[in-house]
Amino acid sequence: MKIKVNEKERIVSDGITVAELLRHMSIPAEKTLVSVNGEALTLDDFETISFKEGDSVDLFTFVAGG
Repeated sequence: MKIKVNEKERIVSDGITVAELLRHMSIPAEKTLVSVNGEALTLDDFETISFKEGDSVDLFTFVAGG
């Protein structure tokens, strides 16, 4: 199925969860804010929320530095 991740179309498996997508993209869940269709998710949601065709996902990864 197709979803948009940071404005780029991606084809993903049906039923993929947020956690699975982040692992597939090698993105650390604990350092990432995820919004699905404009709604921010909590870290607890990552294992239970799965995507639907056409969902829009925004990923914001926090980076520390000086």
